[in-house]
Amino acid sequence: MALWGRQVRFEVGQSGSIGFSISDLRVMFRITHTQGGAPSQATISIFNLQAESIAEFQREDAIVRLFAGYDVPLLIFQGSTVIDGVSVDKRGPDRVLNVKAQDGLIEVQQSQVDVTLDGETTLMDILTEALGQLGLPIGPQADLPDTRFQDYTFHGDASDLLDRVASMGGVDWTIRDGTFVTVAEGEDTGEGSLLINAEAGNMIGSPSRKDGGIQVTALLDAGMRPGMAFRVESDQINGDFTAGEVVFSGDSGHSNPFYMTITGTERPGVSEADTGTEGSTFADLVSIFGEGEDADVFAGGTEDFEESSGVTI
Repeated sequence: MALWGRQVRFEVGQSGSIGFSISDLRVMFRITHTQGGAPSQATISIFNLQAESIAEFQREDAIVRLFAGYDVPLLIFQGSTVIDGVSVDKRGPDRVLNVKAQDGLIEVQQSQVDVTLDGETTLMDILTEALGQLGLPIGPQADLPDTRFQDYTFHGDASDLLDRVASMGGVDWTIRDGTFVTVAEGEDTGEGSLLINAEAGNMIGSPSRKDGGIQVTALLDAGMRPGMAFRVESDQINGDFTAGEVVFSGDSGHSNPFYMTITGTERPGVSEADTGTEGSTFADLVSIFGEGEDADVFAGGTEDFEESSGVTI
């Protein structure tokens, strides 16, 4: 039974086929999508699946697809089960299938390419040839520089070649739901910007600063992926950001989580992220922050504060 409109559906089959689909069982999941060539990771637990269906997950060439959302479930993960990544345990009266999977595992992480291009060759030529051998569709792409090579040859791990092309082209690459995506450093994929705020009703808790960027938790939005733009509006932080990591966590009907946590960096040239103090006077800042362990920061007055913090009042 769906809780608050939550919908979760999973499919398992072999490459090129849908296999079978189930949507009426309890499913718990944690999906981690990252940027920069690291494969997306999935941990999925399915309750009380029939034995013959469990056997499909245990096949070496099993492809897993997970769909989730409110009212209409959309794809949040597609990948292959990892070695020794399928197990069954008992939790009280329930039989639980536990599945670990990675996106791009077969296509990239376990594949090699043999690229030989005669004459003048560009980075895009190399990338197109490699992706053709891997059978990977091309998703959103950043523009690559028109760097030229003469008689280019490469034989080895596919991930090594993709890393080389990305490094020379100044882009990050990732496998997103079975497609190859690149994002220019400091840019986004150009697929629109998700608004996260209290008015929209999708913000959970308060955003926080992390690693020079932001981390925010929101209601699950199946379309969100690394490289995409998003905007946060809150009492603490306001600004435009690009997602570097997106983590989906949820339970189809028996527990509270049905969220996504996004870690992102500020988008240069779009707007400066506001920490909630824009237009504040020095007295305002003292009244808000100038107590307890932060009091020393304000003790020297406006000039000392501006010099030590780099903030102009």
